[in-house]
Amino acid sequence: MPSLWRVTLSGVRPEHITFGGVHNMVCMLLERPPGTAASPSLPDEEHDVPFKGYSCTLPFATKAGTCIDIGLLKDVLVAPLQDRGFPGQEITFGHRNAKVVSLDCVENHTWPSIWQQCPQRAWGLEFFSPTAKRVGNGMFSPWIDPVTILRGVAIKVNKYAPVPLQGVDQELGKLIAVTDLSLTSEVFQLREKVVGAGAMGGMRWQIIKPEKAAEVHRLIQLLPYTGAGVYTNWGLGTVRLASTHQSRS
Repeated sequence: MPSLWRVTLSGVRPEHITFGGVHNMVCMLLERPPGTAASPSLPDEEHDVPFKGYSCTLPFATKAGTCIDIGLLKDVLVAPLQDRGFPGQEITFGHRNAKVVSLDCVENHTWPSIWQQCPQRAWGLEFFSPTAKRVGNGMFSPWIDPVTILRGVAIKVNKYAPVPLQGVDQELGKLIAVTDLSLTSEVFQLREKVVGAGAMGGMRWQIIKPEKAAEVHRLIQLLPYTGAGVYTNWGLGTVRLASTHQSRS
């Protein structure tokens, strides 16, 4: 069941948490807690696969503290997240020690509820962290076209969904029009040799043939949980949805 969880932290500001810090925190909560060599929630053979049933955001500030959202597609990950993300849990970011203030489920859906939604014909997407696709060995592109994004969602979701979703081929992709966009390109560096540029900002997509809207709508509704593009478990590719993306004019 797709769900979105918010970890609220004290003792650290968002600007003091690196991409690596986000990734290490989420791995600690979901995969390998301190002092253990293996994860009871995620088998060893899954540790290095591109998508492991979760994504996360970069840290952001709220009145309650510094927050990181974690999107889950695997029900089995809820229990370890709750067990390890308890209030008072200490998490280290470099030389800064933070504590978990709270862990809250802020959104969830059942798989049938997603299948049965009345589809929209237009969608507003906001990309809140650099979103990129891999275009070669060590190369990334900030051009986030609908076909690439939704094909990635289908690949990620179909590993965990009880009923497979139809992917987006080139023919269906031709029916998704980008009717507005306001994007900037932001450089990211995850490790010494993992450097690229990703898109941030807003886009508006519209389906040309209404009878195809349901196929596209289901995939789009899952973007807040899967993220878009590469390194979504490092905080890249955070997507939030609105009914439409407002035109700049």
